[in-house]
Parts: sequence; C-alpha cells; structure tokens
Amino acid sequence: MAEVSATEYGKNVVRLMRVRREGSLYSVTELRVDVKLQLSSVKDYERGDNSDVVATDSTKNTVHVLAKRNPIESPEQFGLLLCKHFLTTYRQVISCKVYIEQAPWQRIKQGGMEH
Repeated sequence: MAEVSATEYGKNVVRLMRVRREGSLYSVTELRVDVKLQLSSVKDYERGDNSDVVATDSTKNTVHVLAKRNPIESPEQFGLLLCKHFLTTYRQVISCKVYIEQAPWQRIKQGGMEH
C-alpha cells in the first residue's frame, strides 16, 4: 500500500510593501513571503476530504492582515509572528515554515541629496 509523505502545502509569492513616512523622507520595505503548512492528518490526500485545509486565499489574506496590524521590525520577526498565528489559530496545523525575501531599496541621490 502506498504511503503519503511530504504533505506540506501553502501559498507562495505574497507581496507586501510598506511605506513609512518619517518627516519629509519616506522609507520603503518590500517583502516576498512564502508560507508552507503541514496538517496533522492526510485525509485530504487519501479521501479528498479537505475540511482541515487552510485555503491559500486565507493564507494570503492572513499575511496581509498581520502586516497591516503589526509593525514589521524585521523579516525574521514577521516570520515568527506568522508561524505563531497559524500554529495557534488552526489546531490541525502541526508545522509552519515561512520564507521571506526582502527587496533592497536605496534612496536615489539627486544633486548630492537623498531624494
């Protein structure tokens, strides 16, 4: 009999951009977030019962809501916040992996001054 293994699923490429106003200067944080979840059962694979699956749109919306409601001090801190949320909100989630890439932003200098 076949055995199910490596059953994680999730949502890739959730893009976030936060613009913070600091006086006359604006700072930009741009993140690309991937979320992988593993459930305590495999009934979605064995019987087609997806009642425990966290929908990918719900995963994407959760990333956006948590980013809006919480300051993003660092990609690592935000990743921990996401994992804590999924592991405590959904009892069927037994593992959560979050991968975050931060795009490098640099101010343009115009006439020797930062723009």
